Amino acid sequence: MNVASAYDYLLTDLSEVLPALRTRVWENSVHLAFPGVRVAPAEGQSFNGRLKQISIGPVRIGSVCATAHTVEIDNSVIRKEEALFAVLIVKSGTHELSHPKGEIILRPGDMTVLQNNLDFTIKSLEGSEVLICTLPQVLFAEKARHFLELSGRRLPADAPLASLLQHHLEQAFERHRQFSEVDCSAWLAAFLALASGLRRSPADDNEDIPHWRVEAALRMIEERINCFDLTAEAIARSQNISRRRLDQLFTDATGETIASKILELRLMKAASALCDMAQHERHVTSIAFDSGFKDSAHFSRVFRRRFNMSPSQWRKNAISDWAWPEGRSR
Repeated sequence: MNVASAYDYLLTDLSEVLPALRTRVWENSVHLAFPGVRVAPAEGQSFNGRLKQISIGPVRIGSVCATAHTVEIDNSVIRKEEALFAVLIVKSGTHELSHPKGEIILRPGDMTVLQNNLDFTIKSLEGSEVLICTLPQVLFAEKARHFLELSGRRLPADAPLASLLQHHLEQAFERHRQFSEVDCSAWLAAFLALASGLRRSPADDNEDIPHWRVEAALRMIEERINCFDLTAEAIARSQNISRRRLDQLFTDATGETIASKILELRLMKAASALCDMAQHERHVTSIAFDSGFKDSAHFSRVFRRRFNMSPSQWRKNAISDWAWPEGRSR
């Protein structure tokens, strides 16, 4: 393939734009880079960002820095000639990707492949930076057809050739102005060679097998049940998966959500401590805290809902049982 040259394609800096116009300007700029995009800033936050994109022949490489926001693709507006493959590399920040193949969490170093003729949503949870490389599907459908398999999948930095491809893109983005036509042709050939070898790592083949995720979640719940910060979100983050997806796997396997499992085990731990004669002088609030509840009022409400009595009454009944030996009538 002949490559004419490398050049700066697009530059948008929202710090130079009035706040009221930033979302529209950003959406228009991103649409030029990746047609079909809709952008929504995080609710209640001031939106800011910077987009720079360069072109090496038909391949475009962009650096996107932005505050928290959500990006959606509407593939109904995409013409055939606008259909793109995109290699997205997370440089900083955390992103939730909702894709027809499932939901995943992308963290720094992770990579995925996207298509703008396939609906997806990416939610940036904080200020972030990504590197994104786009190439027309009409030109690369054969050479990059394995991208269809990788689309919507998380590729960690240790996936085969992932780190080399990332370095290759970063070098082109930083040094493209020094490229001659020969350099551009050589770079494109190397890019296609690396991209054609991009594969998921063997460890990621377990991504679609639910049992190990459920077992890991149960193990984390058991080990950290008394920790205030143990939540369904924290468990999902530890597995690089969205809470919704992990909850679905967990519910399918156990019949209950992660949050309900955590609550039940905390209540059983507290109920057991309240019945323990060795702890009868401890304050109910202290037992609640040691069981993972950080709000004593909330603890009392959920305890009453579960056992049909207050924690104090539960303890009183237990003390009464201690006072009457087994088999003796009252």
